[in-house]
Amino acid sequence: MAFDPRNVNGYSVDELIAFIDNKEATFEDFQKCGLRWDKQAEVKKILDDRIIISQREEADWQSTRATDTINAYNFYLNTYGENTAIHAYEAKMRIQELIGITQRLYTDLFEDMRDDMMKYKANVMQVLFGKLPATDEMREDDSPTGRFLKADLRLTFDDLHRSGILPEGNRALEKAIFKDDFEVPQLSMEELGEVPTDRTDVYFLGCPASGKSCVLAGFLNYLHYAGEMTYLPTKNSRGIDGCKPYYNALIKGVSEFKAPRSTGTDTVSFMQLNLGARRDREITAMELSGEAFKMLSDADYTGPEVWDRLGVGRCLKNQNPKTLFFLLDYSSIIGKNPRFSAADQDEILGNALTVFSSDGSGKHFEKGCTMSKVRTVAIVITKSDLMDIEMGRPLTPEERADIAFEYLRDRFANFMNNLGDLCRKYGINANHKGHAYEPFVTTFSLGQFFLGNSVIFDPTDFVVAATERRKRGFLDFLQL
Repeated sequence: MAFDPRNVNGYSVDELIAFIDNKEATFEDFQKCGLRWDKQAEVKKILDDRIIISQREEADWQSTRATDTINAYNFYLNTYGENTAIHAYEAKMRIQELIGITQRLYTDLFEDMRDDMMKYKANVMQVLFGKLPATDEMREDDSPTGRFLKADLRLTFDDLHRSGILPEGNRALEKAIFKDDFEVPQLSMEELGEVPTDRTDVYFLGCPASGKSCVLAGFLNYLHYAGEMTYLPTKNSRGIDGCKPYYNALIKGVSEFKAPRSTGTDTVSFMQLNLGARRDREITAMELSGEAFKMLSDADYTGPEVWDRLGVGRCLKNQNPKTLFFLLDYSSIIGKNPRFSAADQDEILGNALTVFSSDGSGKHFEKGCTMSKVRTVAIVITKSDLMDIEMGRPLTPEERADIAFEYLRDRFANFMNNLGDLCRKYGINANHKGHAYEPFVTTFSLGQFFLGNSVIFDPTDFVVAATERRKRGFLDFLQL
């Protein structure tokens, strides 16, 4: 229907608007033709409202472009219509582009998770799942995580299942990835009381974050559920047993799929235990914090004084026979530990060995150095599950041991030679039939680690651990 100026007042408001939309007439044409004032007002209001809506839509479009996410473009289309929005075509095209980009962001994130799950702590996982808001700093970080968050993306468990990052069907593990690392209460040496006597002191020694607490947690958890351990209280002068909360927390944390937090910076923890089905192995498990152990290295020639200041001296100088587990972090050996390199570990362990072999005042046992009181020495390569990741397949204990020996030979030859000399000098590992006076070598992993520093405990390393010439159980070292 063509516009007839002579019939301008015979048209409805909708028809008049249609003439304008079809460019057959303008509002000014209606005025010139004598359109009644009431219809003029209605048409003018519709046209003014359109301008306001158009301006609002344009502002929303600019905001959508600035946000530049699939969610933002979909919201724009839902608000203004997939077919009627001014920028509908542009929005749909950008959505298709972003779908491809999004797929790449997911792929990059999953590849980064597989490469280093340990950096995806519980707080990061809470943000990635939308349980906590992302900070501006996280969004602006040029990393797979930062780019993922900047694109306003969020993870679901289905995403992690499909990608093989998390196994399906383990709800407890899924909950664990959002929990903070398990808090392990610790007290100072003075608060714990006197170290028990007439027992074997078993030391776990290594750099910060080398896995000492994990070894101890796995050790306790395995024996607890195997029914092969009795805890004996050690009370201080006030009648308080400060060791039991630490003992309970280490066992419980592993049961709840969480690795323990690192020990305090200046603590020495100990627990009095009887092991074995008949409880006939009496030991005191001693854990020295990595930071305190490093202080020994930093102290140069005042190492024994540092020990005494921390309360370690009265542990080392007692007359209890001793077992030493020197822990080496495999992630440092392969360059994936941002804090400590293989060279750092070599220096710290070497300096500690110097102190252990010179902190006595005489040749007799009661006055001799720490090494003169040692019955068993083992080198434990921790975080050995990383070996499986590097090889792309599960490794046997023997294969892990071969890798451990290769790295010890190539990177820690001086430490190993010095330790071997001390073993021969003081008759250490004398019960290693056919190969006496050699340090044992074994590997350790708490189990399979997942996001949020969660872990499924695998006791294999406590049951069967590979050594150079034969298999031994990790716990068998305590019998020597």
